[in-house]
Amino acid sequence: MGSQIERGLEEPSRIKYRQFLKEIKSVIIGNEGEKMIDKKKSNFFYAISLALQLGFLIAIPLVGFLLVGVFLDKKFESTPIFTISLVILSLIFVFFEIRYYLLPFLEKRK
Repeated sequence: MGSQIERGLEEPSRIKYRQFLKEIKSVIIGNEGEKMIDKKKSNFFYAISLALQLGFLIAIPLVGFLLVGVFLDKKFESTPIFTISLVILSLIFVFFEIRYYLLPFLEKRK
């Protein structure tokens, strides 16, 4: 019970401390500088997000088609005809997915 009272007392002091730090930061670098820092952070996280999305966009279909190809080859006891053909099909599929995904970004650049 004592810890709940202590936490209740700490919260307002933390809020005041954060507000104090924000005020000092805005005085030192100004509001425009703060906006630029926030924009750079958001651009960084946006780039990371885009890279992860592209990675999954490539990896998931490729692994999925590969597993299906291996399964079909084992089921029909064939040489890796299904595996190779499905991997090639997945690469074509991934190419069109990436093209469709990146096309709006390329159009913005013009």
